[in-house]
Amino acid sequence: MPAMTKTRSQQHSSHALAWVRGCKEAKLKDEDVRNWLDSLPGLILVNGLIATLIKLEQEATKIDKADKVAQRLVADLAARGFQSQALSAAAGDAYMLAQRTALAYVAWLKKWGQALLPRKSAEKKAHAQS
Repeated sequence: MPAMTKTRSQQHSSHALAWVRGCKEAKLKDEDVRNWLDSLPGLILVNGLIATLIKLEQEATKIDKADKVAQRLVADLAARGFQSQALSAAAGDAYMLAQRTALAYVAWLKKWGQALLPRKSAEKKAHAQS
């Protein structure tokens, strides 16, 4: 029987799951990872993909305190073909496709982050009350 090919959504999901697990193995703070993952889709929608990538790159390379989560996100997104310099030269349709693809991927990152990274007890109470 031939191997089943994964849909793009399944590929995004499995890669995002591995990424979140990798953050746990690297002993990054759950709260820091979750904060980035929760904010990433909104950042892309409000600012656009290029501006979001530039912000991540700036946070990842701060001299005084480089953000380890941002470093991992920059490396991961670059490996998946999302680089600010390359995208700035993309035509309108190509850029919009890249942005939609990135949004689909970061949505999976956010879902897996919410599932695997525990909230603090105070956050849980506030979330349950809302």
